[in-house]
Amino acid sequence: RASLCDVALDTPQYNSGATGADTLFASVPIVSLPANKPVGRMGASMLSALRLPELIVRTPGEYARVVQALVERNGALQRIRNKLLTRVVWAPLFDVRAWVNDFDQAARMVWDGFVAGEEE
Repeated sequence: RASLCDVALDTPQYNSGATGADTLFASVPIVSLPANKPVGRMGASMLSALRLPELIVRTPGEYARVVQALVERNGALQRIRNKLLTRVVWAPLFDVRAWVNDFDQAARMVWDGFVAGEEE
């Protein structure tokens, strides 16, 4: 369903999380206005991981201008979508195999520590 959107608007106080990741994976740009709390910075973190700082804004006015530019400027939206199409292929954010491998290694280290009688 996310691919039916032109642009997703990330709310400042409580960002998109898993929905944002799904939206970006569908090559739909998200415009994010990060807040101070961690839950308000998830969208900006994902956009940073995809090297799309142009979609991270600092003020409500900039938020409106970026969204308007994406939907009104000839080709702007398609250029961002094309970036997303190529970046989701190499971005660690979407590298499930690497995540599973890292998680497996961490779990094995914890288990090995437990078996060896380590307290930490």
